[in-house]
Order: sequence, then structure tokens, then C-alpha cells
Amino acid sequence: MSTKEKNENIENLRSLKGDYDKGLVSALIGAGFSKNVSDLYMDWNTLLEDLINDLFKLEIEQYIDNYFNCNKKKYNKIEKEARRKEFINNILNRYGYLGIVSMYITQKGYREVIEDYIEDRTPYAKKDNNDGTMSLYIKENKKNDLKESDFSAHKKLLLCDKFKNIYTTNYDNLLEFTSEELSKNPTPLVNTSWQLSNGFQERSIIKIHGSLSIKDNEFEFDGDQHLRYIIAQEDYDTYIEKHEAFSHLMRISMLQGKFCLLGFSGNDPNYIGWVKWMSDILGKGKNKDTKIYLVTFENEENSNKKLYYKNHYIKEINLMDFDVLSLIGYEPLESLGSLSRDSPSYKKEVLEYFFDYLHKTSIPIEEEENETLVNDIFQQNKNDKEPKKENHHIEYTNSFDYRKLWSEAGNILYKQEDLSQIYQKISKAKKYNRFCKSVQNQQYYISIILHKKGDLSYSEANLFVLAIKECGQLPHYYFRYLEDKPILNNIPLWGELLEREKTLRGYKDTLPIESDVNIYENIQRKMFHLDFEGAKFLLDTWEPEGYWILSKTMRIIGYEKSNKLNKPLTDYINKIDDPQEKMYACVMANYISKTHPNPYNLDNYLRKHIYGQGDIINYIVEQLKSKEKEPRKRGWIGSTLYLNSNNTIYEQSLRCLQFIFDSGLFLSSGITYFMNIKDWYKVCKNLYKYFPYPCFFYSIQYNNQGTQERIGQDFAFTPDLLETNKELLVASINAYGNSYTPNIFLLGILNITGPLYLCVEESLWFDSFRRNIFDVMITHLSDLTYRDQIVKNIIYAISVLKIKEHISILLERLFSHFKNNCELVTSIICDNIHLNYLKGKLNRTCTNLLKELIDEYPQIDITEIIYFFNENNCLPASLLKMFIEKLKQSKLEAIPSEASSIFYICILAKDEIEIIKKAKQKLLEKDIWHCGVSENGAEWTAPNYICIHAFDRIIKWEDNEFDIIYGNLKLNIDKYEVYAKELHKDSFMQNIQVSYLSDVLQFISLQKGKRQNMLKDIKCRVEKLLKERVSYNSFIEAMLSKQPSDVSNGINNIAQGILASGLKPYYNEINFIIDRAIMGEEIAMAKNLSIIQWLIDKYEKEFCNMNIDPKLLILLSVYRENWQNISEFRPDLSFKVLNTIAKYLNRKKINDKNIEYWLTNKYVKIFLHD
Repeated sequence: MSTKEKNENIENLRSLKGDYDKGLVSALIGAGFSKNVSDLYMDWNTLLEDLINDLFKLEIEQYIDNYFNCNKKKYNKIEKEARRKEFINNILNRYGYLGIVSMYITQKGYREVIEDYIEDRTPYAKKDNNDGTMSLYIKENKKNDLKESDFSAHKKLLLCDKFKNIYTTNYDNLLEFTSEELSKNPTPLVNTSWQLSNGFQERSIIKIHGSLSIKDNEFEFDGDQHLRYIIAQEDYDTYIEKHEAFSHLMRISMLQGKFCLLGFSGNDPNYIGWVKWMSDILGKGKNKDTKIYLVTFENEENSNKKLYYKNHYIKEINLMDFDVLSLIGYEPLESLGSLSRDSPSYKKEVLEYFFDYLHKTSIPIEEEENETLVNDIFQQNKNDKEPKKENHHIEYTNSFDYRKLWSEAGNILYKQEDLSQIYQKISKAKKYNRFCKSVQNQQYYISIILHKKGDLSYSEANLFVLAIKECGQLPHYYFRYLEDKPILNNIPLWGELLEREKTLRGYKDTLPIESDVNIYENIQRKMFHLDFEGAKFLLDTWEPEGYWILSKTMRIIGYEKSNKLNKPLTDYINKIDDPQEKMYACVMANYISKTHPNPYNLDNYLRKHIYGQGDIINYIVEQLKSKEKEPRKRGWIGSTLYLNSNNTIYEQSLRCLQFIFDSGLFLSSGITYFMNIKDWYKVCKNLYKYFPYPCFFYSIQYNNQGTQERIGQDFAFTPDLLETNKELLVASINAYGNSYTPNIFLLGILNITGPLYLCVEESLWFDSFRRNIFDVMITHLSDLTYRDQIVKNIIYAISVLKIKEHISILLERLFSHFKNNCELVTSIICDNIHLNYLKGKLNRTCTNLLKELIDEYPQIDITEIIYFFNENNCLPASLLKMFIEKLKQSKLEAIPSEASSIFYICILAKDEIEIIKKAKQKLLEKDIWHCGVSENGAEWTAPNYICIHAFDRIIKWEDNEFDIIYGNLKLNIDKYEVYAKELHKDSFMQNIQVSYLSDVLQFISLQKGKRQNMLKDIKCRVEKLLKERVSYNSFIEAMLSKQPSDVSNGINNIAQGILASGLKPYYNEINFIIDRAIMGEEIAMAKNLSIIQWLIDKYEKEFCNMNIDPKLLILLSVYRENWQNISEFRPDLSFKVLNTIAKYLNRKKINDKNIEYWLTNKYVKIFLHD
């Protein structure tokens, strides 16, 4: 090694130390770092080895055979293993780590397979609560015990407190385990982007690629419910798009600071991806400022690699360099006798010295450099004006002292002494304590007042009103205690609280414009009713003073669609004396700026324990989280009494809402947000029935389809909100089409309003919907898919249309633009529109448009459209005839090859011999009974078969044609049977296979005579396979699962069994399903209820013989009484089921009030389609 290279390592290490001491560096931890705890942790090559063996099993064997054959060598295990490793390396070089993972997911057919693969191979640390033993587990299997010394490198890392943050791409829990179990000062864990999106969190462990699922059964990473871990190519490709808040903060971290990478190898895809991402942001080679310090245990001699480092802002620090070892205080010569330089123990020891060097060593700093390290609130550019100095002669009261004042007030009140002096102190201190985190002392004060008889003194009353304000409560909550306290009506703040209550309850009245309080209240009343144009007018004329500037800025920034901070806000920040208020203002400025870097550095505040808005929100949310129940002895029988738990939940939820209102916050500013939508939902679900308007307003600020759709359902399925929902839906649709509406609300409006269409009569919203939403979709039709929010919103609306004219208007527009997106338009029409409301008549415009589309067939496939309209008696005979003529003229290769299109063609042209002949030929070319198992059995996916028996009522198969079908079926069953045990082990595949096997049996049962005899052997084999999968034990196991998909699959399996064998063999299962429904089991509730309707519709006579009418009556009673209290109950899916049961019992002449309810109730009828 040359002297120059040694000096570069030293220079780089000293540069890292200097940047670390300045607080500029964050650590980024890779997979190799976990090996310091145990060699059970794998690098990428080892992790993917089994996966590649599975993917390329035959190819590996062939590769090894070819080697030994070509080299005329005898087989031996060592050589064979070497060749296998060689093949694996070749594969990795060819496809890359991420590409291999994507290939594996594609081949298996479902995403969960890679999550299971990771969890089967990644250990997690766990501490025994009884004896304190620390161990490594994989899933529930203990692998080995650990000592505290095993975590020494992790402990040293966490002691390096000048690392701004510790990021990691690792899934394991070693960092957080070390922090929680082995550190005096635990470091907070962040594993979702919302936790760090506020931009002012304290130093944290940030897991950017997912966290190993140990107890949590949720399948998601950072809100993405399609994966748990970032590992496949597509995960990396869509990371910035799907995890905007995460990416936003990471981008800021890159631009503001530097990274020290530990535990990464040169070919680690996480390392390569990280460097590429950073280079894309900064621009390759545009400046010479270092951004990455790469800590390694080997020196990179390759000149190309050194050029790569230079172009990507990387400085390498080789800890094996003797000069480096000397600088960090390690004595290598003494240690070489006992430890090899290549051993993990040696490297771990060196790493610990490296951390000590960063953490403990003091390096003199030049005087001029020291000036740049002075803690200042601001990150200023050279041209910035000096911020106004804080007036240190003003006497501030911090939050701790303020709490003490309230404690003193409570004690004085309790002793019935005079409160005048403490009232003056609190009033003076209030100026510097606009918001409080803890309000226990205020709550105590309120509780004493509520038990006090008679009127209050001036001081008592003012403090009481202030306590209510600080606790976030409202006057109405206490009215029954305050009838003998008229003095409250003379207190201005009490009047403000009364007006606030009106605002939250949806009042529209305008208050006199005489104060900032009233103006802000008026603006909020406009916004809560989604009158963004009216709110904009009030904002433009408002000239707020003091902290009201924050509320105006937050609102006006959405209209301006600009990230530039306005002058009133920056002027306000520069002149604030109170550090707490300055913190609030700087947090708000950073939140809305979205600039790189943020305009204000908040580290100085955090060190002084000055909190921001996000800290208060997080504190309140913590109070909402339910405490774990205390363990009871086994066999305990008794009851638990919960005192005021619902009141506490309501109070904390209202406090959170009030804080959001008072602080002027929007919960989302586009890509960042102050409050995770999961936590907001906890607040919203407790308040929306009482305060629907603000709950709706703050909910539409997010863009999270799943949670927002749930919020929309909560509103739609609450009978007491029926009138409110009418106003909210119409206001939302109008707001969506109004240019004044800020962009941050648009997607939220689409996500939430979908379910509202279900409960509001279409005459109130259709015209506005067509103009503001539907026509927007038509304009952008060619760019849309069914996953887009606007499409999902429109599907909700279209699915409830009942007025003939409305359906016709939309059909005309869809037909006119059919060619812009044939697949999407077909899906919208055929899957959602109820053509029965057309009453068999298609208007002239639609008829002509459909005729034009038929003219272009088969270039444009409208087969499903023609079938759909014909099935619903809406297709004019002339158009059907025209379509059949086009089929006759079409060549075989021009006819659509999808099985569904062929099926529709066969029905539409069942009497046309030539067309049926073409359809048959198309079908027989396919792998009709594809079972999902590959030719060599090395892999399997979901079966992609054709239910050929569906064609039997329209196609007659000739013997030679049937032989082809038989041969294909036998081939697939032979193949399937060989690998049936492996398929049975996989619960996902097991459930899918039940449908496949059931359809095979149904096909066989429809055959007669010679053909049925041909299939006799196959039938016996398939019946045996199916029996293994739909036994009572497997059904019960599925139904007791906590996973909705397992329960749904279990019910589907019974339905398949009933289709094959009738009801009688499944009486026990049917009774279990009905019992489960009566018990109100919420997992897959809609599916559980729907199967009862299916049984009545399809097997009413047999169902009647089961004699379960008493159970059905109980079921109707249970849901009549309790459906509003069942969180997973969906009226749009299940009212029809309960109505069907009621009709069934009514046909049997059973008289019961519950039957009458489900047949006649007006609210129930809203969700029924005739």
C-alpha cells in the first residue's frame, strides 16, 4: 500500500471526525453490521442462495453435470459445491440481486412469498421477561442465547450521540433492541415516514426499508399494504412515489448533511441504490463536497472504483490501514497474535475503537472554524439579515413552571382560599404558554369547580374558562353543572368557546369582523363547508397580528400553490422574543416551505427541550391509545368495570381536534403531514358523529385511499348523519370542480366521497357530479386505470344510479370515448351499471354510438359490451344481427382469444355453426385445465384454467374434440397429483386449488355415458385431493383465523364443496357459518353473511329442510339491534342479505317484528337495488 493511499485514509478519517463533531453526519447501517452480533445474519449472497436454488434448480444441476462431463471428473461434494456457488454468482451478475427477487415473486405468483422467505431467514433478538435471558429467534424458534457483549458494537454506535440520525436498510431489530434493553438513554425508533415528516424529531433510529414483523400481523410497510419489506426491483423503482414523506426527508438529509456508511459491501444493492439516488439528486461530479464516508475493512485498489468514488462524493476509510488503526488508538501488532485480521472478532474490535474515536476524542478546532459551530436558530445565507436578538431581560415562564402554577391554583381552590394572586400569575405566564402538553392540573381544577355549589368569583370563573380552553373542551359538555354559575356569561373567553362549539357543529353564521379570533372562526366555518372561494375572500382581506399570522399563512399557501414563505411570516419569526412561539413559527415555516434545506434549523430548540406542534399532537395521541389489560389467572371468571373510559377517549379526541384548529395547522401539506392518518382516524372515529364538518375537512387533507374510504363509509353508514351527508357530498363535488379549491384537498375528496353516493339520492348530486368529476375523467380517459382515485369515485357513483336519463347520459359519454380506453370503459359499464333501470330501451344516441363501435369490430373488442347489453334486454335486435355478421366475416386470428370473450361470442352466436367452430378452435388451442404446476414441477402459480363446462349449454363437443379436452385434463391432474403435498403445505395455494378441483368435479359430473366412464379414474383422484382440502378440520382452522383472506377462502371452499355435492354433507359447516354471523364475528363479516344469501337463492328447498329458522330469526334480531355498533358491518353489502333472509322467512308465513323491520325500514331501503 502506498504512502499516498495511507494518507488519504487518514485525511478521510479526520474529515469524517470534523464533520461528525459539527453534527453534520448521519450513520447509515447495512446488513454486514448485524454480523457483529451473530453469524446467523446473512449478507445478500447468502440470503438469496436458497432462492436461486429454487428458481434455477434444473439449470444448476445441468451446469454441474456439464462441468463434470466436459472435464471428465468424478463427482465430489467439494467440487460440486464450488460449481453451484459459481453458477449462483453468474446468475447474480446477470440479473442482479433485485432482479432475482422480482423474478422469484413473479414465478410464485404472489407477493407474500418473499416476505415469508425473509422472515424464515432473519433472526430477531428477544429478552425473556422472567429471567432476562437474551436470545435470537427465527419466527417462534429459538436459535441461540446472547450475551450483552454480543451487542458491544451496536452499543458503541448508539453512544455516538453526534450522529444526527441512525438510518438503516436492515430489517432486523438489533438496533432498537440494543437501544431499548441495553442503553441508558433509549433512541426513538422511526419505521414509518409520518413519524419523521414533521422535520423536528429528536435523533432517531430510522428504518427505511421495513422492520421485521415479530408480533404485528399487519402486512404493510409505511402505509403500502402490498409489501412488508423493500427488496424487489419494483420496490426500489417506486420508493420515491409511494413513500413521498420518507423520500422528502431523506432528500433533505442528503442535501443538508453527510452519511457514514457501515456494514455495506461494494456490491450491496442497498449501497448501490443509495449512492445512485444521492447522485441523481446532487448531480454527478458537479462539486467536490463529500457526501458519503464509506467505512470498509479493505482498500479499493481498482482505479475505476476510485473514479466512481470521486464522481459520487464518496470518501473511503479503510480501517485495516495501520496508520488508521494507530490514529483510533488500536494496537494491531499486539492483537495479531490472538486474532486474525480477517476474523469477525478482530473487525468488531476495530470497529468499537473507531466509534470510541468519534465519540470520545477531542480535536482542536481552528478559531475561524469555531465561529461556524456556534448554535444559532437559523441557517442563514450570506445575504440574510441578522435575526433580531432575543430580549433576555423579559421574564419568561416555561412549560414546567406553568404547570406548577396550575397545580398551585388547584390546591388553593381546594382549600377555598383566594385565587386573585395565582390568577394574575397564570394570566401573565399564559402569554408564553399558548399551548400545553400536559393538562392534568387544569383537569383537576375543572373537577373541583364542577363540584362547587353556587356562583364563582371573578378569578375562579376566569381560571375555569381558561382551563376548559387549554383542555380543548367545550361549554356544552359541562352545562348541567353550571346552571348556578351565571358569571361565566360575562367572560369574553366563554363567549369565544360558545362560538367555537357552533363552528365545530357546522354553523354557517358570520361573526362580526372585529377581531382576529372572529375572522379566523369565520374562515374556518367557510372551510368546514368546503366553501374555499368564500374563505379565500376572507383571507385576502385579513391582516392578522401575532401568532394569527401562522394560521393565515398555512391557509393562504395552499391557494398560492407556492412553497415560498411569505414576508409576514418571516418578519414575524425575526421579531418574536418568546422562544416557544418562535419554535411554533419555525416549525410551521419548515412544514410549508418544502425547500432544500429547510429554512430554519431546530436543533437548538430540541436541546433545550422546547417542543413543537408535532410533539403536542403525539402526546395527545398517546393518551388515546388503550392500555393493555392486566393479566388474570387462568380460568378467571368475573367482569371488569371501566370508569369514564369513553369520556376520556372523547375528551382526548376533542382536545386533539381543538389543538389542530387553534394551532392553525393543516394535517397535510402535500408530501408531509403532522399526524399519521392512522392516528387521525383514532380521533376522527370518536368525534365524527358529533362534529362531522371539521372531521370531514381534516380527513380530506390526506391521500390514503384505504383509510379515507373507511372514513367515508363511517359517514355514509351512520343514519343520524343522513342530512349532513347530503350537504357534504354536494359541497365536495362542487369544491372538486372549483378552481379555488387547494390541490391538497382534491384526492382526499375523491377518496372519501365515494361511499357517500350510496346514501344520498342521485337527484341531489348527479348534475354536479357529471360536470365536475365525470367529465374530468373523460378528458383524461386515455391516461387512467381502474386504480386511479377519480375512477374509483366514479365507479361508486355509477353503481347506485337508478334514473334512466342519468344512466343514458353517462353511457353516451362513455361510448363516445370508448376508443380512448377500451378496457377501462368496458369495466366501468359492465361491472357497475345497472341496466335493468333502462327497462329494455337503449336511446337513439347510444344505439348509434354502439353501431359505430360494431363497425370497427374486431379491431375494437366490444364483445363484452354487446353481451352485457343483450343479457339485460337492452340491445336492439338490429345491432345483435350486425355484430354476428361481423363475426362471420372475421378471420380466426382476428377473433379475440380471451376465454371470456370466446364465451360471450358462443352465447351471442349459439346458432351460428361457423362462428361456433372458430370459437371451439380457439379454445382447444389453449391449456384448458392449466393447474399451475410447471412442466418440470420446479414451481407453481395460481391455476389459469378455463371452466370449460360453462360452455356445455351452448357448445356440443365432438368426440375428437372431447378427447383433446380429456387429454389436457389428464395431463394436468397427473402433474398436479405429483406435487399435491407441496401445494397443500402452502395455505395460499391450498385455498386457490380448492376452486380448481371443484371445477374439475363439476365438469365431470355434467358428462354422461362413455365420457363419464372415461373420466371415472380422474374423478376418484380429484375427489380424494379435494377431500383433503375441505375437511371439517381445515374449514374450522380457516374460520378461526385472524386473517380475513383465510376466512374468505374457507367459506369459498365450502361453497365449492356444496356445488359439487349438495348441502347435506355440509350441514355442520352451514350451522357454524350462521352461528358465527349471530355472534357478530367481524373478520370477513360481509363474506360470512353473503354465503347465507347464496344458500337461500340457490338451494332454498334444501336449506328449508335444515330447520334453522329460529337461528335466522335470532340473526335478524341481533343485526337490527346492533349493526351500528359493529365496526366492520357494511350496509351496502349486508342489508341485501338480511332483506333476503327476511323475505325467505316471510314466504314461510312467519310473523315477527324483525322480519318487518328488514322488509320495510326506510334507511335499509336506501341500500337495496330492486
